[in-house]
Amino acid sequence: MKIKLDENIPSTLMADLSALGHDIDSVVDEGLMGHSDPDVWAGAQSGGRFLITQDLDFPT
Repeated sequence: MKIKLDENIPSTLMADLSALGHDIDSVVDEGLMGHSDPDVWAGAQSGGRFLITQDLDFPT
């Protein structure tokens, strides 16, 4: 599965998910840290990635 982790997700999860065979990217690695939620969502969608966030008011 292709996954993007938001900046509020612990970086240790990246290694755990990678070890399970997932293709992991993060908002931090992509240079989107501090960007708006729509920018983060667009980054995830353009890469065909499932977004994991702890942002309870993330617009969908």
